[in-house]
Amino acid sequence: GVATVVPFVGSDVKAVRGLAHADNLLCSDVLVPLTESLVASGAGPLIGDQNNLNADALEVCFRTFAGAQGAANESRSAVERLDSCAIGQVDSARRSVRTATRLFDTLSEASEQLAARVHWLLGADGGQRTYLIAAQNNVELRANGGYTGSFGPMFVTDGILDVGDFVSGFGLGRFDTPNFRPIGDGSAPAPDISGEELRVFGTRVTWVPCEYGFNPDFTVAAPRWKYVWSVAGYGDIDGVVALDPVFLQKLLGLVGGVTTGNGTVVDGENAAHLLMYDTYRNYGSADQDAFFAEVAKLAFHEVVGSLRDVDMVELLRAFASSANDGRLIFWFDDIDSESAFGRFGWTGALSHDATAPVLGVYYNDDVWGKMSWYLSTRTRIGQETVNPDGSRTYQVTSTMKNNIDEQEGASLPSYVKGHNPWCGSDDGIVAWVHLFAPEGGKITNVTWEGDFLGPDTVRGPLVSAIQVAGMHEASYQGINVWYGIARLKAGQSATVTYTVTTSSQAEQSLSLDTTPTAQVVAGWPNP
Repeated sequence: GVATVVPFVGSDVKAVRGLAHADNLLCSDVLVPLTESLVASGAGPLIGDQNNLNADALEVCFRTFAGAQGAANESRSAVERLDSCAIGQVDSARRSVRTATRLFDTLSEASEQLAARVHWLLGADGGQRTYLIAAQNNVELRANGGYTGSFGPMFVTDGILDVGDFVSGFGLGRFDTPNFRPIGDGSAPAPDISGEELRVFGTRVTWVPCEYGFNPDFTVAAPRWKYVWSVAGYGDIDGVVALDPVFLQKLLGLVGGVTTGNGTVVDGENAAHLLMYDTYRNYGSADQDAFFAEVAKLAFHEVVGSLRDVDMVELLRAFASSANDGRLIFWFDDIDSESAFGRFGWTGALSHDATAPVLGVYYNDDVWGKMSWYLSTRTRIGQETVNPDGSRTYQVTSTMKNNIDEQEGASLPSYVKGHNPWCGSDDGIVAWVHLFAPEGGKITNVTWEGDFLGPDTVRGPLVSAIQVAGMHEASYQGINVWYGIARLKAGQSATVTYTVTTSSQAEQSLSLDTTPTAQVVAGWPNP
């Protein structure tokens, strides 16, 4: 019609029509058959009488989704073709539907594997699954999330979930890094570490279990947690689930909150701030990880006990958004289950898909405190240039800033302030930055501004080879990597500028994978 060619309005009219088409496809070819299949199967509701996840019903759902792959793909394609809209409400709807269609499309592709493994995943195959919950806190950043201060088991039997007691990460053992000898009774060696991993991350990635997240590849860290959990005498596990306070807050927002043993109310409004800021000012150092572990356990118990009452769409949305942001990560000691979750990008694995290039920008806090609360980061990816061989080139800038002010710096609790002498001051931040090129691609023309540390400052067995004050080039898993260590005193920033060129096999534009920070909770602006 005429409205479609009117400037500004025209694109929005096209968008509304496109969204309606995508919505109709999802309803008629996905959701309606799903409902009919559930009724016809006699599998029962998704949530059973004991607040258990019904593996039979979920298998029916997954097989129905697998059969609707064509419709899910067409629906996604219809939305992906739509341009940004001038009217805010229409553009918001476009983004929301785009997220939903992407999820449905990926779900349809992974559904055959999920259908085959759902009984195993939920312990509905005659056995019990045990998953290790790794509680990560973003105020002491590690590349794949935050410092993992506590761990606890989650037991799943015939779809019924139960959470056991948490233990401190230091309670799982500590290994002598200089010579890779175990500290303690000598019954177990430190986890293996490759030469290239040692070069890029240093020996700390096998030192204390809390530090395994120094490597951004969760599929490397998680098996190490499985190993140390076992040698510490806690038994075998079937997988690892890492989560952070922002995800916990989303969970609590669905169930109304919990009350801890000391009477603190933790809910969907205050959980992240409590766990990342208030806790370190109201509790002694020995009680802080325990408080986080208590909240995590209470939150899971509350969700499990309320499954029949929780809005399942909102629960799925909370899981999906958190997993997409790297605030919820899964690893399974089962190839097919791991592969299925990997299709969603929820396993924290480094990308090795040259057709869908990913730039990795990861940060590690080396303060020996909780100063990452004050850290803000931002990566800007410039305009795309398509080269004659099909590769794509981008100019990229990654910036980090210490947002603490003089007044806040003067009142820092001892447990929060920087104890690493590299910091230069109590309110300083020392942060590693690791840049991972896309598979088959390259990072070039690297320059930096700010206080980057060199061998005159960086010493000791826990660090990589720091040869100059600046960025260093290396390789990891066949990926081109650059890394360096920046010191940020109060109010200071550091910036790395570089060129990223993808493989000639790239079929999509460059996307970004980066460490989730506390910035969204602390409220710092982008640097």
